[in-house]
Amino acid sequence: METEFRNIDNLKLLAIYATVVDAGSFTEAGRRLALGKAAISKQIALLEQRLGVRLLNRSTRSLGLTDAGERVYRSCSGLINTANECVQVAQNQQAEAYGLLKVATPVDFGRLEVVPVVAQLLQLYPQLSAELLFDDQLVDLVAEGVDVAVRIGRLKDSALVRKKIRSERYRLFASPGFIERYGMPQTVQEVTELPWILLSITEDKERWVFSRGEEIFPTKVQSRLLINNTAGVYAALKAGVGVAPLLDFNAREGVARGELVEILNNYQLDHEISFYAVYPHRKLLPAKVRIFVGALQERLARR
Repeated sequence: METEFRNIDNLKLLAIYATVVDAGSFTEAGRRLALGKAAISKQIALLEQRLGVRLLNRSTRSLGLTDAGERVYRSCSGLINTANECVQVAQNQQAEAYGLLKVATPVDFGRLEVVPVVAQLLQLYPQLSAELLFDDQLVDLVAEGVDVAVRIGRLKDSALVRKKIRSERYRLFASPGFIERYGMPQTVQEVTELPWILLSITEDKERWVFSRGEEIFPTKVQSRLLINNTAGVYAALKAGVGVAPLLDFNAREGVARGELVEILNNYQLDHEISFYAVYPHRKLLPAKVRIFVGALQERLARR
């Protein structure tokens, strides 16, 4: 009657047996496995007892395989090789960017910053593929199978792991047409009297603090237009509706094309915004996530 191998202990015995055959002696097998010669001999005897066959012919000088021992060795050596391949695959996952990288990101930031980073990584790592989720709402990382998410601003308490990758301050912008109609403001008082375009999803959206040197200027502005995403704010700015605070990545292209002009740049808006990489677990972080976060952080540091 055939013996069925269904438990980890039997797999361990087979691994010891394969090592003995490969090593050619109990002594050498014990050295490789950090076990004593007597312990090795005991494990082989236990394996033979469970199988009901003799596997090895022992003498004081050599080991010889029986016919049954030869067949068992061929089978279990393949099993050991497969196990080693599984370990190697897992180690490769930790050593290089490999497999599918799933990233969740706010829409504008994803378009302007994440896509260039991912494009670069796909060129550098042939075994890497990517899926990007563009969404200005928070995505459930675990439910959606997301490896890493980019989040901007204040984070709610959660069990997720966060890594701060950049901080920057808002700057104030308007369109050239708006400046032509209203003039270039020179003081905080003048700018607070202008129509403002604000993000409706931010807290205390009408309260801003300007500073210049040691001087602090707390202000409350009037929103002429509220919009729930930065793409809409940009479009309203371009249309000349009012002035608006933007982060660098939102304004950079518009400034370069001459669509936006920075105003009151001799003052500083004391509203610092942080950018975070967020992922479900800290331990054993896959290389693809570490490499992506590092590349994104490096790109942002050049701004």
